Amino acid sequence: NIFAENGEISGLLTIGNGANGINGNLNEENIFWAGKTVTDITLTYSNSKTEYKKYLSLKFGSSVTFANIGVSKYLKSSEIQEGEIKNSHGKALLNMFCIDEKMFCDAFNSYTERTERVRKAKKIQVDVTNKLKNSREFSDFIKSVIGYGYILVHKIGSNIQCLDMTESVLDKLVKVKKAVVLYPSGDAKRVDILVELNGLKLKFNFRNKSGGIYPSHLLADYSFI
Repeated sequence: NIFAENGEISGLLTIGNGANGINGNLNEENIFWAGKTVTDITLTYSNSKTEYKKYLSLKFGSSVTFANIGVSKYLKSSEIQEGEIKNSHGKALLNMFCIDEKMFCDAFNSYTERTERVRKAKKIQVDVTNKLKNSREFSDFIKSVIGYGYILVHKIGSNIQCLDMTESVLDKLVKVKKAVVLYPSGDAKRVDILVELNGLKLKFNFRNKSGGIYPSHLLADYSFI
């Protein structure tokens, strides 16, 4: 049997302590298992005793994301304008990415309308590879964003890539090879974190999805390596 579903990518950001740290998955029962959450097509099959299900998450094109998470209640525009994040959960979120709080606030506060001069401004790049590759909190966050328990089917042009996202595949995938934070110099309303994993590239970005200046969402775009 084949059932058409409506997979979610919006995400629910929860922030706790220790084993209940920051996670970005809608499934609160098991923050890493995501089959029912992300499925677009569910296949069911059975033998005489048991029914089985396979969950397929369908992606199309080059602009695709694992997560689309609201962050405005943690990273308040009023606090960014003051240059200091007072919300403890907002601080925890930036610390997890090894983001400098002052540079983060400056990136949005210094934004100006694009001109030819500003458009050529270079982004400040900060390498945080060593910090993030040794961070269990960050590794678990990535696991919660990607999840397992489904088959990722991604069509780009005439090519179709499939990845059976089992728990063991996810564990191998989330090894951080390189991570860089990009702070714009007045030419963009976003802060990006580029992370190279074992087979995937992730581009986390804090930005406003409605055209405003201050960040409303955290997105996790991806591409296969």
